[in-house]
Amino acid sequence: MSRQRYDSDGNPVTLDTLCRREPGWAASRIELLEAERDAATARAGRAERDLGNLLARIHGDGGQYQAEHGTEKAVADADSMVARAFADRHELLAERDRYRAAMERLERYHECPPGHARFLLTHEQAEQLMLTPEPDVDMGDPFEGL
Repeated sequence: MSRQRYDSDGNPVTLDTLCRREPGWAASRIELLEAERDAATARAGRAERDLGNLLARIHGDGGQYQAEHGTEKAVADADSMVARAFADRHELLAERDRYRAAMERLERYHECPPGHARFLLTHEQAEQLMLTPEPDVDMGDPFEGL
């Protein structure tokens, strides 16, 4: 249902009547609405361009994936890829923290300066040390048997 409109004297009128009686008002409203439409169209164009660029970056192409599979699938797949990347990042940070803790334990055991434990172990020995469940377990001499 259309909202009620009033002429310049305050009398209720239809939109058709108002446009005939007040052509200046009608013209100004049309111009205002056209400007709003043009601004919204420009914003939508920029948003579409930005979305395409973001999808191309995530999919590692120049927009081919979106062109081939459509925007909806490209967005859904990009969401999955980003979620997986964040999960992987979380796992890597946790592994890094376990490695740092293991190196700190080794430095305390051997009374090394901070940062020097990485020169004491092979990669395999470091991984085994990272898997130690308790941080204060006496690991013994990691060089025993070498």
